[in-house]
Amino acid sequence: MSQGPPPESAQTRLRILSLEDEPRDAELIQAVLQRAGMVFDFHRVAEEAEFVAAVESGGFDLVLADYSLPGADGGAALRICHQRRPEWPFIFVSGSLGEEVATESLKQGAADFVLKGRLDRLPLAVERAVREARERAARRSAEKALRQSEERYKALFDRSLDCVFLMDFQGQFLDANQAALDLLGYQREDITTTTFASLL
Repeated sequence: MSQGPPPESAQTRLRILSLEDEPRDAELIQAVLQRAGMVFDFHRVAEEAEFVAAVESGGFDLVLADYSLPGADGGAALRICHQRRPEWPFIFVSGSLGEEVATESLKQGAADFVLKGRLDRLPLAVERAVREARERAARRSAEKALRQSEERYKALFDRSLDCVFLMDFQGQFLDANQAALDLLGYQREDITTTTFASLL
């Protein structure tokens, strides 16, 4: 027996910024995402100034943008978003997008492009783009935590008043803190070419 989409409380609510001048097209986009079981808040803007203001205010997870609009330029919107909110995935949803333009948009940082005549592709494109953005954010967070941990370790290692040496299993010195270097009269590059046996 098939089950419906998980309850709203079990899903992450997406905050979508839409650059779209046609209200009817925006309604179709929302209907397609709702039918796919997505839970989201949808904020539509039609002018470039409105788009810039929304980007500056922050608080979105995803951008869906038409490429050709009377009051905005899709390519410019991509550049603005990439410069100011590079963590936001950006998907073009356009009535027509030539192969050359589509390829160039991907090179410029767009996560995907979906033709309005093929909106059935949109939910999967959104899911993939959001998942990849969250994975990148998790990697950045892990890398930052690792750097901070390494910096704390290095600070404790170097500032210790006790002599501290690092050696491999063959007795080759890998490093020594400043207290140990001062005691021996060595430079750090000297200790890494020395073995415990030769030091004795």
